Amino acid sequence: MSNESRPSETKPREKIALVTGANRGIGFETCKQLRDLGYTVLLAARDRSKAQQAVESLGHTSLHPLQLDVTNEQHRQAAALHIERTFGKLDVLINNAGVMPKADTSADKVSLDILRETFETNFFAVVALTEALLPLLRKSAAGRIV
Repeated sequence: MSNESRPSETKPREKIALVTGANRGIGFETCKQLRDLGYTVLLAARDRSKAQQAVESLGHTSLHPLQLDVTNEQHRQAAALHIERTFGKLDVLINNAGVMPKADTSADKVSLDILRETFETNFFAVVALTEALLPLLRKSAAGRIV
């Protein structure tokens, strides 16, 4: 019998949460609240240094920075692999990352490129990330997607 334990066996009661778009605003506050509830939180942002700064400003060992551009397939797969290897499961996925067009978005002036970028980030990337993380959420006793 091996002395190695699988990640999910190391701390069975530990709750793991991933929050996207977490370096500011609602995502940042969500990380703070989850931390206070005792969760281990992966604070995800497109820019790793911004995720790291957010973790440092919250100053807690249960927070972990994660570079994750939700529109990037390689980032999604790397995040899933990291969570699998480090924690063995995911209890909560909070899909907070999103974009809001800065240009004039009136119906007669908005470009299709802006609409495509918005839908890619705010809809299709949410579906793709959720699909990538479903196997880990299913390993949780009560996985949740927000």
